[in-house]
Amino acid sequence: MPFFLEKNFFSFFSIGNIFWASQFLIAQSYSYQTKWNLSSEKLRECSGLELDREKLFYINDSKNEARVYVSDTISGKIIHSTAILGAVNHDWEDLASDGEFLYIGDFGNNNGNRTNLAVLKVNLNCILTQISCPAEHIFFECVDQKDFH
Repeated sequence: MPFFLEKNFFSFFSIGNIFWASQFLIAQSYSYQTKWNLSSEKLRECSGLELDREKLFYINDSKNEARVYVSDTISGKIIHSTAILGAVNHDWEDLASDGEFLYIGDFGNNNGNRTNLAVLKVNLNCILTQISCPAEHIFFECVDQKDFH
C-alpha cells in the first residue's frame, strides 16, 4: 500500500558562496537538489537564509550593514535589498519567518560578553517593497549566563 505524504521540509546550507537547497519528503527516499553560485560582494559573510513567498532572504554576519537581501529561487540573483531602520548588526546569526514577519536573530555572542541579545521583527511586505523598514526589537537574556568576560 502506498504511503501518502503530508509534509515537505526544506533545508538550506552554504559552503563558501555556493548555496544548496534540498527538499525532503517525510518517509520517502525521494529528494532533489538545486544549487547556484552566489557571486555577490553584498553577501560577504552570509549567516542566515530563509525561504518565504518563493523568495530567499539573506543576512550577513556581524559588523556588516543592517540589511536584508532578497533573491529569486531560480537563479539566486539578488533582486532587492532593504535597510533595517533603528538596528545595528551586532552579530546577526539566523532568520525565520511566519508568513507575515521576518525574524532576525541578533544573538551571536562569540566572546560571551553581550547583554543586548535580541530578535528583530520586520514586516515581510515592507522588506519586499521598500528600501528601508522599521524593526521591532524583542530583547531577551540567558538567565543562567553568569560570566560576561
